[in-house]
Amino acid sequence: MQEIKKNYSKMTLNQIETIDIDPLFGSELKLKLQVADKINKICRRHGFFQISGHRIQNLNSLTDQALKFFKTLSKEQKMNLASSRFNPTSSNKYRGYFPASVNGKEGFDIGNPFLTADHELVKANILFNELSVWPNEQMLPNFKQFFQNVYAQMTNLARVLLRGFALAAGKEENFFDDKIRLDDTMSTLRLNYYPFLDNIEAVEVSQDGTRLGCETHRDSVLVTILYQPIEGLQVEDDIVGWIDVPPSDSNFVINTGALMSRWTNGVFKAANHRVKFVNRERVSVPFFTEPYYFCPIESFTPVKSDQSLKYETVIYGDYLKNANQKRKEYQI
Repeated sequence: MQEIKKNYSKMTLNQIETIDIDPLFGSELKLKLQVADKINKICRRHGFFQISGHRIQNLNSLTDQALKFFKTLSKEQKMNLASSRFNPTSSNKYRGYFPASVNGKEGFDIGNPFLTADHELVKANILFNELSVWPNEQMLPNFKQFFQNVYAQMTNLARVLLRGFALAAGKEENFFDDKIRLDDTMSTLRLNYYPFLDNIEAVEVSQDGTRLGCETHRDSVLVTILYQPIEGLQVEDDIVGWIDVPPSDSNFVINTGALMSRWTNGVFKAANHRVKFVNRERVSVPFFTEPYYFCPIESFTPVKSDQSLKYETVIYGDYLKNANQKRKEYQI
């Protein structure tokens, strides 16, 4: 803990840093290592930071398109896109729409939109690789095409970002390249909608008395790339407690998930985070970066760490089945 404190002044202990990741798109290793050094320091503390230089334009359009889904479609039309956990007549069992009764917000989960019915993983009926469901094109013109493009862009961004993580851990920068592949990644693009509601109560009240609109949790995935143009997100830090993550309509918030922590033998942290209760209409869009189903998760100890390995190798699909038992969205 003292070593971590040395890397931060009193002024920056309570702030979430912003890293310009533009060098990760280039070829100059020296500049990439400078980015990786910043990622390394943050991930050994709490794993939350913002990124600029990500090369994705017009982030405001994410809010516009998400609102079209939640406000144009009727409750019945949205429930027709819900998984069988919420609509027993639905054929999709994993992703799709989920109502606000789950955890105080509505959501729409989009799986890999580039899987087709003849893909071997789809034909094998692997739950996490089921085909995505989409609203009627006449109701929401270009909605599917728009988010197919977003999914491809976010997958590419995740691959570039993970090269920085790989270098931060002392690996070759392409360490994660063959683990995050557009043709079979299980990553999820989620649209979150927090409606303004009369007489709404907080989802829960934390031990410190803070009223929450999203419960305290850790993401189970590799990394989360979050578009968050609204206030309310907080990350728990061992040094100073809860830190506010500032909203941004131009930067993404990045946080390491439990899978990254396991992969790096617990050296990179997956911190608890939560959303404070704010009763106003708002949208957030996370991209939960995940490898392919049969990807082996072979833990290693990053450089400048000497702890012995504490995790056995696990197949990602098996890991995810266990992790989802703790998530409200995936419980009946």
